[in-house]
Amino acid sequence: RDESDLQIILSLQRVKKCMAEGKTVLLVNSREGFFEALYDLLNQNYTEHSGQLYARLAFGNSYALCPLVKEFRVVVIVDQTEAYTKLAPPLLNRFEKQVLSRQHLLTDNRHSQHIRDIVLSLKAFVVSFTLGKFVERDNADTTRVDPQAVRAAFCGFHRDMLLSLAQSMSAVESSTSTSTATATNETDTPAANQSPRSPAVAAIDLKSAISRLLWCATPEAAAKWLQDSTNSSSQQILADYGVDIADIYFKQQNHTTLPSYIRSQIAVDSPDHDTQKGALSFVMTFAPFYQGTAELLNNVLDNVSTKDVFLHQLSSEKDLRDEVINFLGGEATGDKTHSLLILHCDPMVTSTRRVEHAKYIIEQERARLDHTEDSTTSTSTGTGAGPHHIVMLTYLPRGRAGQLMGVDFDKRWQHAFVDAIDSPEQNRLPDLPQLL
Repeated sequence: RDESDLQIILSLQRVKKCMAEGKTVLLVNSREGFFEALYDLLNQNYTEHSGQLYARLAFGNSYALCPLVKEFRVVVIVDQTEAYTKLAPPLLNRFEKQVLSRQHLLTDNRHSQHIRDIVLSLKAFVVSFTLGKFVERDNADTTRVDPQAVRAAFCGFHRDMLLSLAQSMSAVESSTSTSTATATNETDTPAANQSPRSPAVAAIDLKSAISRLLWCATPEAAAKWLQDSTNSSSQQILADYGVDIADIYFKQQNHTTLPSYIRSQIAVDSPDHDTQKGALSFVMTFAPFYQGTAELLNNVLDNVSTKDVFLHQLSSEKDLRDEVINFLGGEATGDKTHSLLILHCDPMVTSTRRVEHAKYIIEQERARLDHTEDSTTSTSTGTGAGPHHIVMLTYLPRGRAGQLMGVDFDKRWQHAFVDAIDSPEQNRLPDLPQLL
């Protein structure tokens, strides 16, 4: 476990090295026991001798005076709710505290206003989808809708979910705007004087955002939309947002089983396929825990070599980091061209905080391989041959999914909901579109 004596000692050694070199230490999701070992350091209780500063690092009954330079800094990153409910007040009082939320990233410029407009349109779409009837954008804030119904319609929904989606789409929207402006300047038409964030560009961005949002919609909510929505509601959604919900959800996207999702999104249509990096996917499901996922995928996907890793069976952060490093540095077995790591996450067995931290570790190791010259914490021989895909498969209980796990969209990750793990060939049941 990460709060074990061995892990605390290893972490103290890393902090000690950074103190002497004047590097900034980021403590992400650290344990209470580790904070106790840094008591004097966090209190800035230093000892000076011959112009050299020292701070005491203590563990149990033992301690050591360790040198540090004035440029050394400590930044502690914790969840806001956890900081106010779980961390001891004396610990919080040692720091200069800054609260950073997604709302703080918005300013008064046109780009932030564009994001606000996208969020308002997305909110109107969510209300329309949940109620099964078209709701005007101007009425989205005043229309009453049960929060439980929204969380049942979109897995992982929370108050900042739509803002995270809009902000993750902003890079795509900006590049599209730049291309549009360049084209108009070259042709020297009156359109060159228009704002770079034209209504046409915003509509393209909104359509893509809705498509990504529908990846998190549950099958029962999509089926309810088909049942409750009238032809006029569907036509209004199509006219205002440019999306056909039934066509996107049941034909363009693959929510039926995990093999069908991987076949369509990872093995074939991965956005990183050309760069040979592989895709990162966060997949949610209401299906029961499935032990033989790797064997199932190896049998149904000819070109994918799959490995299972169970998060609740790993005893420390180092175990997970080693698994990710070994996977990214390895090669596919046999004649397989793709490597796939399935990280099974069960928030009922392990904490949501641990799931989020596992996601952070995967991002960190993936980025480290892209910039190996900046790595100071671990070594690797580099990425193995062929694309290396990672899927965090999260099992959520029906009815409590929104309380346990929230979705924060990120351009590095593809978020999706699948109805089942095993394939129709194995369970001998018709798939979701056939049932509907």
